[in-house]
Amino acid sequence: MLAIVSPPPIASGRPQGIAMESVARQVKALREERGLTQRELGMLLDCRQSWVSRLERVASEGRPVESLNVTLETLERVAYAFGLALRVTFTQAAPAGVTVSSTAFKE
Repeated sequence: MLAIVSPPPIASGRPQGIAMESVARQVKALREERGLTQRELGMLLDCRQSWVSRLERVASEGRPVESLNVTLETLERVAYAFGLALRVTFTQAAPAGVTVSSTAFKE
């Protein structure tokens, strides 16, 4: 079993949030492609417009993701609102400075 030990901060000095930034960019692009306002998307997701706005600011301004409560259930609702399926994929990607250890977790 592999475990990533001591991940480094990304270039901006924030903890890793690359996946969330990618999700935020996709949500914003999908919303705009479909001609929805943030308020309309919020209504489809049963959340406030301000949540959609904060999510999109992660993408456009590099805001911290810690203040967002984004669960897989939330992402499934987003996918459903756009008529899409959610797919989560793990890939091997050890950026420079990350130590990958096969002995971090022992069964």
